Amino acid sequence: IKAEVKFDDEGKDWDDLAEIEGNIFEQIKGAESFLRRNIKTSARIVGFERVEQLEIPIEALREAIVNALVHRDYTKTGSETFLRIRKNNVLIENPGGLIPPLTIDEILSSKFVPKTRNPIIADVLSDLRLMDKRGSGFIRMRKLMEDSDLSQPQFSELPDGFRVQFFSSSHNEEEKPFIPSGEYKKANPDDDQ
Repeated sequence: IKAEVKFDDEGKDWDDLAEIEGNIFEQIKGAESFLRRNIKTSARIVGFERVEQLEIPIEALREAIVNALVHRDYTKTGSETFLRIRKNNVLIENPGGLIPPLTIDEILSSKFVPKTRNPIIADVLSDLRLMDKRGSGFIRMRKLMEDSDLSQPQFSELPDGFRVQFFSSSHNEEEKPFIPSGEYKKANPDDDQ
Protein backbone atom coordinates (compact mmCIF):
# COMPACT_ATOMS: atom_id res chain seq x y z
CA ILE A 1 0.00 0.00 0.00
CA LYS A 2 1.37 3.40 -0.95
CA ALA A 3 0.22 5.76 1.78
CA GLU A 4 0.53 9.53 1.79
CA VAL A 5 -0.69 12.55 3.69
CA LYS A 6 -0.92 16.04 2.27
CA PHE A 7 -2.85 18.60 4.29
CA ASP A 8 -1.91 21.53 2.05
CA ASP A 9 -3.13 20.91 -1.50
CA GLU A 10 -1.06 23.84 -2.76
CA GLY A 11 2.17 22.62 -1.16
CA LYS A 12 4.69 20.47 -2.97
CA ASP A 13 5.69 18.40 0.06
CA TRP A 14 3.91 15.57 1.83
CA ASP A 15 3.23 15.57 5.56
CA ASP A 16 3.78 11.79 5.82
CA LEU A 17 4.66 9.00 3.40
CA ALA A 18 4.84 5.24 3.83
CA GLU A 19 5.07 2.09 1.78
CA ILE A 20 3.16 -0.47 3.77
CA GLU A 21 4.53 -3.89 2.85
CA GLY A 22 4.31 -7.45 4.06
CA ASN A 23 1.58 -10.04 4.02
CA ILE A 24 -2.05 -8.98 3.94
CA PHE A 25 -2.33 -9.00 7.76
CA GLU A 26 0.73 -6.74 8.10
CA GLN A 27 -0.69 -4.41 5.46
CA ILE A 28 -4.03 -4.12 7.29
CA LYS A 29 -2.24 -3.42 10.58
CA GLY A 30 0.17 -0.97 8.90
CA ALA A 31 -2.68 0.92 7.21
CA GLU A 32 -4.53 1.17 10.52
CA SER A 33 -1.42 2.53 12.23
CA PHE A 34 -0.86 5.06 9.42
CA LEU A 35 -4.50 6.20 9.59
CA ARG A 36 -4.48 6.53 13.39
CA ARG A 37 -1.37 8.70 13.39
CA ASN A 38 -2.64 11.01 10.64
CA ILE A 39 -6.42 11.35 11.01
CA LYS A 40 -7.67 14.27 13.08
CA THR A 41 -8.64 13.30 16.62
CA SER A 42 -11.10 14.90 18.98
CA ALA A 43 -11.41 14.15 22.67
CA ARG A 44 -14.19 14.62 25.20
CA ILE A 45 -14.74 13.67 28.78
CA VAL A 46 -17.29 10.91 29.45
CA GLY A 47 -17.71 10.28 33.14
CA PHE A 48 -14.19 10.12 34.52
CA GLU A 49 -12.46 9.21 31.27
CA ARG A 50 -11.18 11.02 28.21
CA VAL A 51 -12.62 9.40 25.08
CA GLU A 52 -10.75 9.99 21.83
CA GLN A 53 -12.54 9.77 18.51
CA LEU A 54 -11.07 9.94 15.03
CA GLU A 55 -12.75 12.41 12.70
CA ILE A 56 -13.64 9.55 10.35
CA PRO A 57 -14.63 6.24 12.02
CA ILE A 58 -11.67 3.86 11.95
CA GLU A 59 -14.08 0.93 11.45
CA ALA A 60 -15.31 2.41 8.14
CA LEU A 61 -11.73 3.06 6.99
CA ARG A 62 -10.69 -0.45 8.02
CA GLU A 63 -13.59 -1.93 6.04
CA ALA A 64 -12.46 -0.03 2.93
CA ILE A 65 -8.81 -1.12 3.38
CA VAL A 66 -9.77 -4.78 3.84
CA ASN A 67 -12.08 -4.63 0.80
CA ALA A 68 -9.36 -3.00 -1.29
CA LEU A 69 -6.84 -5.71 -0.41
CA VAL A 70 -9.30 -8.60 -0.81
CA HIS A 71 -10.82 -7.45 -4.09
CA ARG A 72 -7.86 -5.86 -5.85
CA ASP A 73 -6.57 -7.28 -9.11
CA TYR A 74 -3.17 -8.74 -8.22
CA THR A 75 -2.49 -9.63 -11.86
CA LYS A 76 -1.91 -5.94 -12.67
CA THR A 77 1.81 -5.85 -12.06
CA GLY A 78 3.30 -2.54 -11.07
CA SER A 79 0.07 -1.24 -9.56
CA GLU A 80 -0.58 -0.68 -5.88
CA THR A 81 -3.35 0.06 -3.47
CA PHE A 82 -3.29 3.76 -2.52
CA LEU A 83 -4.23 5.36 0.77
CA ARG A 84 -4.37 9.14 0.42
CA ILE A 85 -5.18 11.42 3.33
CA ARG A 86 -6.02 15.02 2.56
CA LYS A 87 -7.19 17.94 4.68
CA ASN A 88 -10.86 16.99 4.45
CA ASN A 89 -10.98 13.48 3.04
CA VAL A 90 -9.45 10.04 2.79
CA LEU A 91 -9.18 8.16 -0.51
CA ILE A 92 -8.58 4.44 -0.84
CA GLU A 93 -7.95 3.20 -4.38
CA ASN A 94 -7.11 -0.24 -5.68
CA PRO A 95 -6.45 -1.78 -9.07
CA GLY A 96 -9.34 -3.77 -10.46
CA GLY A 97 -12.90 -2.52 -10.66
CA LEU A 98 -16.09 -4.33 -9.80
CA ILE A 99 -16.47 -7.79 -11.27
CA PRO A 100 -19.02 -7.60 -14.12
CA PRO A 101 -21.97 -7.49 -14.09
CA LEU A 102 -21.87 -5.90 -10.59
CA THR A 103 -22.59 -2.18 -10.35
CA ILE A 104 -22.31 0.25 -7.46
CA ASP A 105 -26.11 0.70 -7.45
CA GLU A 106 -26.67 -3.06 -7.13
CA ILE A 107 -24.24 -3.30 -4.23
CA LEU A 108 -25.81 -0.36 -2.41
CA SER A 109 -29.27 -1.92 -2.83
CA SER A 110 -28.03 -5.19 -1.25
CA LYS A 111 -29.74 -7.12 -4.05
CA PHE A 112 -26.77 -8.93 -5.54
CA VAL A 113 -24.69 -12.07 -5.21
CA PRO A 114 -21.27 -11.18 -3.71
CA LYS A 115 -18.27 -11.94 -5.91
CA THR A 116 -14.54 -11.74 -5.45
CA ARG A 117 -11.63 -12.25 -7.76
CA ASN A 118 -9.58 -13.57 -4.80
CA PRO A 119 -11.71 -16.25 -3.10
CA ILE A 120 -8.83 -17.78 -1.13
CA ILE A 121 -7.92 -14.42 0.44
CA ALA A 122 -11.61 -13.79 1.18
CA ASP A 123 -11.96 -17.24 2.78
CA VAL A 124 -8.91 -16.78 5.01
CA LEU A 125 -9.97 -13.29 6.18
CA SER A 126 -13.51 -14.52 6.74
CA ASP A 127 -12.28 -17.52 8.77
CA LEU A 128 -10.21 -15.11 10.91
CA ARG A 129 -13.26 -12.83 11.31
CA LEU A 130 -11.55 -9.90 9.60
CA MET A 131 -14.38 -9.67 7.07
CA ASP A 132 -17.77 -11.11 6.15
CA LYS A 133 -18.31 -12.69 2.77
CA ARG A 134 -21.85 -11.37 2.55
CA GLY A 135 -21.24 -8.30 0.44
CA SER A 136 -22.18 -6.03 3.32
CA GLY A 137 -19.06 -3.83 3.33
CA PHE A 138 -20.57 -0.89 1.43
CA ILE A 139 -23.65 -0.88 3.66
CA ARG A 140 -21.51 -1.13 6.80
CA MET A 141 -19.33 1.82 5.72
CA ARG A 142 -22.41 3.93 4.99
CA LYS A 143 -23.99 3.05 8.35
CA LEU A 144 -20.82 3.87 10.29
CA MET A 145 -20.59 7.27 8.59
CA GLU A 146 -24.29 7.94 9.18
CA ASP A 147 -23.98 6.97 12.85
CA SER A 148 -21.18 9.56 13.16
CA ASP A 149 -23.29 12.26 11.43
CA LEU A 150 -20.90 12.35 8.48
CA SER A 151 -21.47 12.45 4.73
CA GLN A 152 -21.87 9.13 2.98
CA PRO A 153 -18.70 7.73 1.44
CA GLN A 154 -18.46 8.03 -2.33
CA PHE A 155 -17.82 4.88 -4.33
CA SER A 156 -16.57 5.19 -7.88
CA GLU A 157 -15.17 2.98 -10.58
CA LEU A 158 -11.97 4.19 -12.18
CA PRO A 159 -10.83 3.22 -15.68
CA ASP A 160 -8.72 0.45 -14.17
CA GLY A 161 -9.68 0.35 -10.51
CA PHE A 162 -12.01 1.32 -7.71
CA ARG A 163 -12.12 4.24 -5.23
CA VAL A 164 -13.78 4.87 -1.89
CA GLN A 165 -13.70 8.44 -0.62
CA PHE A 166 -14.57 9.44 2.95
CA PHE A 167 -15.22 13.03 3.94
CA SER A 168 -14.46 14.46 7.35
CA SER A 169 -16.95 16.46 9.37
CA SER A 170 -15.19 19.66 8.34
CA HIS A 171 -15.21 19.13 4.58
CA ASN A 172 -17.96 21.73 4.18
CA GLU A 173 -17.01 23.89 7.13
CA GLU A 174 -14.47 26.65 7.46
CA GLU A 175 -10.95 25.62 8.36
CA LYS A 176 -10.52 24.49 11.96
CA PRO A 177 -7.22 23.93 13.73
CA PHE A 178 -6.35 20.30 14.38
CA ILE A 179 -3.63 18.05 15.69
CA PRO A 180 -2.96 14.73 13.92
CA SER A 181 -3.69 11.88 16.35
CA GLY A 182 -0.05 10.71 16.41
CA GLU A 183 1.08 14.14 17.61
CA TYR A 184 -1.86 14.36 20.02
CA LYS A 185 -0.86 11.08 21.66
CA LYS A 186 2.81 12.13 21.88
CA ALA A 187 1.79 15.35 23.65
CA ASN A 188 -0.37 13.35 26.10
CA PRO A 189 -2.48 16.36 27.15
CA ASP A 190 -4.32 16.29 30.45
CA ASP A 191 -8.08 16.78 30.62
CA ASP A 192 -7.84 20.57 31.11
CA GLN A 193 -5.64 21.00 28.03
